[in-house]
Amino acid sequence: MDDLSKRIRDASPYANKGLPDSAEMLLRELVEGRRVPREDPGIAASSRRRVTVPLLSVAGAMLIVLLVVLVVAIDRPVAVAATPDPLAVHGTSWTLPALQKEVGMAGTDGTPGTTKLGARYEGWYLQVDEGAEHGLIQPQRVVSEVDADGSGSGTTRVVASDPVAPDGRVIVPVPPGGSPSGTVLSETVWTADEYAVAFPTLPPDTADAMREYLLDHLRRQGAELPESVAGGDYLVAAVTLLQTWTLDEKAQRALLEVLLDAPGLRVAGGATDRAGRPGVVLDVAPGALGNPAFRQRLVIDPTHWRVLAVESAVVDGIPEHQVPAGAVTSYTLWR
Repeated sequence: MDDLSKRIRDASPYANKGLPDSAEMLLRELVEGRRVPREDPGIAASSRRRVTVPLLSVAGAMLIVLLVVLVVAIDRPVAVAATPDPLAVHGTSWTLPALQKEVGMAGTDGTPGTTKLGARYEGWYLQVDEGAEHGLIQPQRVVSEVDADGSGSGTTRVVASDPVAPDGRVIVPVPPGGSPSGTVLSETVWTADEYAVAFPTLPPDTADAMREYLLDHLRRQGAELPESVAGGDYLVAAVTLLQTWTLDEKAQRALLEVLLDAPGLRVAGGATDRAGRPGVVLDVAPGALGNPAFRQRLVIDPTHWRVLAVESAVVDGIPEHQVPAGAVTSYTLWR
């Protein structure tokens, strides 16, 4: 048994009795991520147990069990979980065929860019915490970057963003249970081999190559895929990719070409995302790796052809934790 497995086993109160129904549901929904290197003990000791590091994956199934244990209250009733209001979707003139056509014809804006190892994103992931203030939502910024010394090592920092209410308003002053914006919640040091285990090679910048690149990732995770792979399965791989690499313009467009061309996508409308950017919202049906108990939405920028955000919502709710039907259970956005 390796060190990570031992830590997970020792940390899990469900080692001998299994997970509750809500945890099983969340476990099936949290299908994205990778192995997290060992935390600095000084920082880890100062972090509250409610903090979750949103580095999620098919390859990290055992790690996901630990994350679920950390975010689900154990064997006792809890108050209503705070969840963000869903994105307000309005009408749009964009259709799926139009998006498919335009993304393939789009050119670069001339801005130089290079795909590089490391990523920056912000997210919120449902956590049921009796000690937290009702209505408190604390997004977290994740910054993974390679050290400049050329050693091949790097660091991932999880930093608190402003606490907000479900409607997105910043809560001032910081309420009990919250952390001031900028607080370092965790910090891990990794080697490139550890960090990029899910996608160890440079992402390609053409649609055909990107499609095979994502499929190869899914196959290496042991996924059993049908002949026609659904957009929901490509999205599973895409989220992990965007949490591992920062893609240049060509690679971003190639990724969107693959997603838009896959079966199971529908234009839901337009929306302003949680970073204040206009985009097009696509409903993504779950594929072989998905869970029909959750609805996935992808937000894209049809001007610069980039993935803006991914949002998940529970369809029928989680009654034992008083999470209502349609509640947002996670979102991730890339700036």
